[in-house]
Amino acid sequence: AYADDPATRAAALAALAADREPSGAHGAWLDLANHHPDRDVSALAQQRLGRSAPTGGDPRPGLLARRDHPKLERALVTAINGRGRGTIVLGAVVAGKRSTAVFGCDVSRGVREVFGDVSHNAKAAEGAFRDLTGHLRGDVVENDQPLALGLLAGCLTLRGPETPPALRYWVEATAGPDLRAAPFPAGLPGWEPSELPFEEVARRSAEVLDACPDWIDESPLTYELAEEIALREGESPADPRRDAGAYRFLFERRLRGQLEHYRRMLLWMAGCWRSAGVDEFARSALGLAWQLAEAQHVVPGHPFAVALTTRSLSAARANLKRGLDPRKTSRPSE
Repeated sequence: AYADDPATRAAALAALAADREPSGAHGAWLDLANHHPDRDVSALAQQRLGRSAPTGGDPRPGLLARRDHPKLERALVTAINGRGRGTIVLGAVVAGKRSTAVFGCDVSRGVREVFGDVSHNAKAAEGAFRDLTGHLRGDVVENDQPLALGLLAGCLTLRGPETPPALRYWVEATAGPDLRAAPFPAGLPGWEPSELPFEEVARRSAEVLDACPDWIDESPLTYELAEEIALREGESPADPRRDAGAYRFLFERRLRGQLEHYRRMLLWMAGCWRSAGVDEFARSALGLAWQLAEAQHVVPGHPFAVALTTRSLSAARANLKRGLDPRKTSRPSE
């Protein structure tokens, strides 16, 4: 009943309503009445319990009145992928119950997905944690609670229509009721991002993108330009000097609008690298993020934009040689 999908939520509520055994669904209705973030669902649960929903204010007294403060016991953060998506997992104990929540995050849209589990003992909570994180792939940072909470707070600043209705419940069940939206963490003790020498930016851009190989632009425009360069230059790879027009066109029509997206991705990875002790990469990511926030650096000739364009065109060209073209939709198999 906490599912984001309305049809799934409705089906779950219908299943609960169909339970004729009084004790069978009572605990579920009680939980929904006290905790569900959707007022209609919590009001329905109040009615099922024989209560009268309050005429004014928030009909979820349990959520707002208790304000239990969970003790965070574990945290996990994944690296951010090329689409700007990463995962934060929190595990906490409160009032004898152990809550584990998975937050699917997007650096442009905030928390896009959330689900979790409430267990009554440590063994069950450990099993839930393994089940909920078993599908995660790529590099992860574990047990850095400030990093996990800082990134989650950053994602809370980006709440929009895609925000899951159960987000507040799982935030309060794991991070606690005091967590508030805040900017993404952007600091490294003892180092100032503005100190990054510009002559090092090209090398550091290459190192960051080497460490994040799926950070490429896969738009139709990138494929069109890659195809055009291949037809004109044969086997020669894309070159920022020879193909300056294509680089500028892709930047103006596509990448300029994506640089804030990449800036947030850099901040996410700076935190992960700092936590993992890879301070040099953390400095590179923070320095690049600082530069991308300045209007003077939002130009097609900035080393990060040039490196990103070259890699994107090269990846598109390699895919075209293999017959992979996302611009073309395959027909259904007969």
